Order: sequence, then structure tokens, then C-alpha cells
Amino acid sequence: MKNIIYTLLLISLNLISSAQEKTLSPLPISEINILRTQTSGVEMTIYEGTKTISISGVQNSRFVGFAADTVAPEKLNDKNDAYLMILVKDEFYMDCELSYSSENPYLIFKKDDQTYYNKLSTLGQNYFKQLMQNK
Repeated sequence: MKNIIYTLLLISLNLISSAQEKTLSPLPISEINILRTQTSGVEMTIYEGTKTISISGVQNSRFVGFAADTVAPEKLNDKNDAYLMILVKDEFYMDCELSYSSENPYLIFKKDDQTYYNKLSTLGQNYFKQLMQNK
């Protein structure tokens, strides 16, 4: 009987853990606003082919903040396609990854040991689509 109770407890803990893992949170709007107003550069490496792109200049580098929607995707893709290092005031600010598919494109922001998922805006989809096609 103890073994059955112990097994049921382990199964329920695994189910709770799995449910918590599926809850995706977007980057807080305060962080998106920082990206929109203070990003000074982005270094992007596309995994397939290892193409590296430097995005600099006020308008281009702030693009990441405008590319991110304020909602998280409902599901995750099988793979990520690019790494982005985001600079604010010419200093490292956060890591980011791009997961690009025509049906479900999103950015994965990593800041202060937290991971956030933001769908790409239409502007972001068009921009990254062009970059990914030219890899």
C-alpha cells in the first residue's frame, strides 16, 4: 500500500512539474520598453550555416524591442534557429534566441536566470523571414 501511495505521489508531482513547464511567460513590458528605447546593438548568429550579423545604429538595433509582441506563444517549436546577444548602452544586456517558423515565430529572452517567450510582431516576422532566407 505504501508503494502505491508513493508511486501516485511521484506521478502527481511529475504532472504538476510538466504543467508548470508548459506555462510560457512573455518578457515584461518594462523590459520591452528598455529594448525599444535603449538597445545599442545586436549580434546575431544563425545556427545553420553559422552566419553572423551585426545590427547597429539606433533604428536597427532597437528593432528587437519592436519585433517582440507582448504575448507568449502557445507552444514551442522543435528547434531554435539563431542566437542574439543584445547590447544596451554598448554593454551586454541579455541573451536571446530566435525560433522561426512561418506558423509560430517567437523570441526567447534570457535575463536574470529567467526565460521569457514572446511571439514576433508582424514587423518582426517580416524582418527575420528575410534574414533567415538569406542565411
